[in-house]
Amino acid sequence: MAEPTPRPWSIRQEGESIWIEGPRGSAAGDGLPANRRVVCEFGLYGDEDLDAETEANFGLMTEAVNGE
Repeated sequence: MAEPTPRPWSIRQEGESIWIEGPRGSAAGDGLPANRRVVCEFGLYGDEDLDAETEANFGLMTEAVNGE
């Protein structure tokens, strides 16, 4: 079983993708963005309400994990 992704988690967004990632150096491999382990990645669809809800949910997840 893989080790848990270290904290702090952060949210990143680029183009039509949004993802949660661990801190620098936590990547499982060298091919991940900025050598950070990606926890989950979702597509954004250009629907303002749906994308805002996705961003808010990602915020809730990172707050819970980071103990904020």
